[in-house]
Amino acid sequence: MLKLLRRIVREVPADVRDVVNTSVLLEVSEFDVFRIAYARWYGQSAHDKLIERHFVHYMFGKPAPFWVRHFTRQVERRWSEGCFDPTEFGISPPQASAADSLVWEHRSQVMVVAVLLISVAATLIQAV
Repeated sequence: MLKLLRRIVREVPADVRDVVNTSVLLEVSEFDVFRIAYARWYGQSAHDKLIERHFVHYMFGKPAPFWVRHFTRQVERRWSEGCFDPTEFGISPPQASAADSLVWEHRSQVMVVAVLLISVAATLIQAV
């Protein structure tokens, strides 16, 4: 099992790992990570066709565009500084009851812990 986990961690390109981590932290799809990253970099939304062109290249093993890498680094930095807030990146919890808001907050905390555990496991495996 440890050998399989090591192989998986080594085979996952950094761009993929970063995009997936960002999508988990923001609770959005990988495609939405591209969409949000584009809007933040260029200051405007892009048509799905434009995002799709870049996303397809990424899905077939090409590096993520520079604006996606920049965005994932921003999200990771905020998370590692302990001041991660999805609303800073345009993600807001659905408007619902107070109980639903607590669930959203708890879910976000669980996702952050999951990403942390995956990062720690990857670091330990690479060190072994």
